[in-house]
Amino acid sequence: MYKLKKKKYDACFKRWNRKPYAAFNSMHKVVKIGVLSVGMLFGTQTANKASTQSTDTLVHTPTLKLDEVVITEERVDALPNVVRTLVTVTRTEVDRAPSLTINDLLRTLPSIDLRQRGPLGTQADLSVRGGNFDQTQILLNGVNFSDPQTGHYSLDIPIDLSSITRMEILQGLSAPGAIGGALNVSTANQPINTANLLFSGGQHGYLNALGNATLGNKNWYSFFSASYRQSAGYKKNTDFRNTNLYSFTKYRSNIGDWEAQFGFQDKPYGANGFYSFTYPDQFDYTRTLLGSLRWQKEIKNLKLSALAYHRTHFDRFELFRNEAPDWYKGHNYHQTKINGGEISMLLRSFIGLTTVSAELRNEHILSTVLGNPMSTPKPVPFEGDIQYTNETDRTLFRGFLAQGYEYRNLAVNGGVSFHHSSDFGNKFCFAGDVRYKITPFLIVYAAANQSLRLPTFTDLFYKSPTHEANPNLKPEEAVVYEIGSKIVKNAWSATANIFYRQGKDIIDWVYTEGTNTSKSLNYSSVNAVGTEISCQWNPSKYNPKSIIQQIGLNYTFTKLDKENAPQTTSYTLDCLNDKVNINLEHLVFFQKLKASWNFTFYDRAGTYVDNTTGKNVPFDPFGLVDVRLRWNEPRFSIFAEANNLFNVTYFDYGGLQQPKCWATVGVLLKF
Repeated sequence: MYKLKKKKYDACFKRWNRKPYAAFNSMHKVVKIGVLSVGMLFGTQTANKASTQSTDTLVHTPTLKLDEVVITEERVDALPNVVRTLVTVTRTEVDRAPSLTINDLLRTLPSIDLRQRGPLGTQADLSVRGGNFDQTQILLNGVNFSDPQTGHYSLDIPIDLSSITRMEILQGLSAPGAIGGALNVSTANQPINTANLLFSGGQHGYLNALGNATLGNKNWYSFFSASYRQSAGYKKNTDFRNTNLYSFTKYRSNIGDWEAQFGFQDKPYGANGFYSFTYPDQFDYTRTLLGSLRWQKEIKNLKLSALAYHRTHFDRFELFRNEAPDWYKGHNYHQTKINGGEISMLLRSFIGLTTVSAELRNEHILSTVLGNPMSTPKPVPFEGDIQYTNETDRTLFRGFLAQGYEYRNLAVNGGVSFHHSSDFGNKFCFAGDVRYKITPFLIVYAAANQSLRLPTFTDLFYKSPTHEANPNLKPEEAVVYEIGSKIVKNAWSATANIFYRQGKDIIDWVYTEGTNTSKSLNYSSVNAVGTEISCQWNPSKYNPKSIIQQIGLNYTFTKLDKENAPQTTSYTLDCLNDKVNINLEHLVFFQKLKASWNFTFYDRAGTYVDNTTGKNVPFDPFGLVDVRLRWNEPRFSIFAEANNLFNVTYFDYGGLQQPKCWATVGVLLKF
């Protein structure tokens, strides 16, 4: 916070005697204050595992009368903690994006490699900085709901784009599973006493309906959302249905603040060639149930927090959706449960900010194929006489201690975490960063952090005619080093960084040369080097009538060191070498009509097996253009959207062709 300079100003408020208020510094012109409505926040959300903080939305607005005073000051932009946050997406940016689903938006962001098997939220794998989908952690309001069975299901979260107020791509976490990074999705801070209804439809029998509402006052608020999406599919056996129910509630009491979230998702979909081109009649049906309860209390300079959470994920995988051959033994059934709890303490003192936390987490799976044989089979929910025959579980403990200190423009943070697994023993990890604010608008930083990932249940136990299980896998380990800078000045912002990741015992499915069979193995090492450059210009921030509302350019380069690694793998080595994204929003003829454009270029390393020739072929680079037209009124919006506008043929996974142009139209009603 920057104080008013006494030699330049002589301002004194009758009710706030001799106290400078930096809120007025953010204004670019002379301001005359007579009556001011002041928003008083009831606290801030405790920093969670993702090392993020969000502002409470419980707001009280009394009116205070002030004597008129003139204040002038240059605007000073507060720079965020860029060391752990790679990308931040706000609610405004979500509304601008020509995207129908969370997956559509994620695939355009820098640092992200989102590879879809099915479109529009059907099934996708999220990777950060050249990692793979199992190396990425998924958090919902700071709660780790990542799937221990396989990262293929980690994005099965029961929300849609309209529920999101903020998304962050993070790195440097102390929790297992975030070697590449993490995605934290926030649904908090919704506008109170509002409601929305959206209806849209388009090609391939696409229909979408959703509604949400927020109720509350100065002591509590509740956000509810429900959505339904379906399509007949862009080719045979790619049809899907997706139903989401979700709620988030916050309540302020005398003993502290409470946050509760609950969600349910029901998602059946055709999986044509998702995991094998030999069997194109595959089908998957997943159900997800999750919830969490968080308590927070501030006592002077001490902030206490306690969290309990649960997630259950059901999956039925069918190799043959319709008629099956005689040798087929039946579908695969899985039920994965996560139960966890965490306590944490943040203390501000003369030595800075001290953070202490401890988390206990249990991961358990019942299955017909994964795990160890059970002495007594258990019935499969929703499936009649089918029974689970295998199970396994593991218990994880994580302790974390961090210390941060700031002196003028210099900030230093360091931390150590202790990890214990009932299956894999003990491990210490470290993290640290230093940043220096050269000017109020420019910051430079350096950081290093160590992380690990436990093998998934699929890595350890899955076996088939084309894959051999490996119960002797070890955890992956990685150390990431990074230097970078960020500048924010008026309507401009830019970031640049260089990173290097040393990976040890990296897990992947490695193909035996000359065969179509694979086995889960630990590599000796796989390293990554890369750079990320981003530049944004947002003139509408100061002039809403500007023809150019926003324009951005992002470039990401990543290269993996393949030394000591096999040539043919399933996931690890075919990362994005180059990714370029250009996004633009501008006015069209009228102030209320806006157009949003998104161009993204992808150039992927590695090869894949062509399903027609059986030969290894390299991935071809491609570029996609998405566009949205939107007419805004106070009570409604009308939009038309087209993804892959120019009908580009492309593959996220080798041989699995994604849809060409997909157009939709819709209306959003606001209450």
